[in-house]
Amino acid sequence: MTKLQPAVAGDSGDTRKVTLNGTDALTNVSSVRATVKHTTTGEVAVLSASVTNAVTNEVTIELGTWLSDGPTVGGWEVQVETTWVSGDVLTWPGAGTTDMIWVSADHD
Repeated sequence: MTKLQPAVAGDSGDTRKVTLNGTDALTNVSSVRATVKHTTTGEVAVLSASVTNAVTNEVTIELGTWLSDGPTVGGWEVQVETTWVSGDVLTWPGAGTTDMIWVSADHD
């Protein structure tokens, strides 16, 4: 999965695009979602996601609602889960790997 840029708590409508590597095109994916887990508190949130380019394996993660709710500042582990029409479920990143997004405070 590609590296996620930092986010700011309170931002609504924010998204992040990621590329899911190591699989065939996402043309047979029936659903996608992302899960974030705070590295210190263990808080978990499930985020909407969608395939935005099946050929290049690009997925857009919707951060807006989660960020507008004011999540805890700090590091969050990110996983993207795809469910395929066959019923198979694949998760990125793979075992033993962690992708992170850093959430900072809104100082406006």
